[in-house]
Amino acid sequence: MTGKLIAMEDAVNLVNDGDMLAIGGYTLYRKPMAFIRELIRKGRKDMTVLSFAASVDVDMLIGSGAVSAIRSCYVGMEYLGLAPNHRRYVENGAVRLIEESELTIGVGLKAALQRVPFMPVKQLLETDMLKVRSDIRITTCPLTSQKVVALPAIKPDVAVIHVTEADPFGNACFSGNICADRELAMVSDRVILTAENIVSTEQLKQNPQPVQICNFEVDAVVETPWGAHPTSAYPYYTFDLWHLFDYLEAGRSGDAFKGYLERYVHQCDTDKDYLNAIGGMAALERISL
Repeated sequence: MTGKLIAMEDAVNLVNDGDMLAIGGYTLYRKPMAFIRELIRKGRKDMTVLSFAASVDVDMLIGSGAVSAIRSCYVGMEYLGLAPNHRRYVENGAVRLIEESELTIGVGLKAALQRVPFMPVKQLLETDMLKVRSDIRITTCPLTSQKVVALPAIKPDVAVIHVTEADPFGNACFSGNICADRELAMVSDRVILTAENIVSTEQLKQNPQPVQICNFEVDAVVETPWGAHPTSAYPYYTFDLWHLFDYLEAGRSGDAFKGYLERYVHQCDTDKDYLNAIGGMAALERISL
């Protein structure tokens, strides 16, 4: 049975112009980069991108012109520095930055999970978040008369999450930092998994890692070996430091970045073509764990 297993080009059709797209993973770890590249090939536009902690995933979408607004508590390359397109597009006003913190994203998702329009918190009363977010309100608790901050629910239209193992029906396992991926899968209207390996349900049951995402939450599964490159997919491979250096160099200017996209996205019909473009197995073996 094929279950929910579909081709990448069909999965991308679940994302529409103007959607709020939630991206799983954390900074340089387990980002659905094969899906990101296909989105760019398809020319998606005007998306609001939600990422708990973002890096090359969001930066590449911004540099391609696909993003109108970004919601994240961090967009950068960790010790490699800032994300160049994100910084440039936000500074010149081409992309609207919706200020978030780990707290505001976590509480916003929790409100959506509980199917309420907002969630009250006290931690933001003495912060500047109230100055930069017009959709956040101070209100009075009807039970205690205490002042609280009402954080609105966050409900993405679609979430794409990269996992290490999935069965064809949408049950999935992954290791390392799970970040907010389980919550994204539970709250988003549509959920797409890209997976390093497609295994049987019986094999998945024998995996020492617990099932993190269940099939009833998932709309589509795409088999994508090396699909997180140039970010990592523990325990298979780490992030590609050499490629990230090339990416950051290209991101220094808009023209140079157009050249990067042309070489690694638009001239590659599939992600297999992309893997060949970066150097094939010789390049991939150097990051294998």
